[in-house]
Amino acid sequence: MAPSIEWQTSVRAEEGEPRHVVRIDEPRPLYGHLDEEFFFAWLKSLRGVDLVDVEDGKIALAIGEDASPASVKDLIALMVRYGLDLSPLRSLVVGSRLRWMHDPKAYWFAALFPTAGRTRRASARVIRPAR
Repeated sequence: MAPSIEWQTSVRAEEGEPRHVVRIDEPRPLYGHLDEEFFFAWLKSLRGVDLVDVEDGKIALAIGEDASPASVKDLIALMVRYGLDLSPLRSLVVGSRLRWMHDPKAYWFAALFPTAGRTRRASARVIRPAR
């Protein structure tokens, strides 16, 4: 399945800083009013990550230069907790200060870069114990 990424490199916040817009899936199902309320409250609490729009099951997020590593890690945690596809975040890694996301030891790595893990495993030499 292809990632649903929409980049708008010229989007600017009120403060005038550049932001990138990514579209992530809205969690389905949400198990009640409070579940939905807490999901969006957590999302809105992330520094440097702004909720732009919710439409047709997609959530548009503007991720600014002021997004701290802790905020991006919390965004990843939120998406993992709700079982959302991480692939829309993949393009944030390329050519940015968020390269730390490309850590093969991180719990999100396989979901964010699924082919990288397979390639690495497929090319690894298997050593079997002698019998």
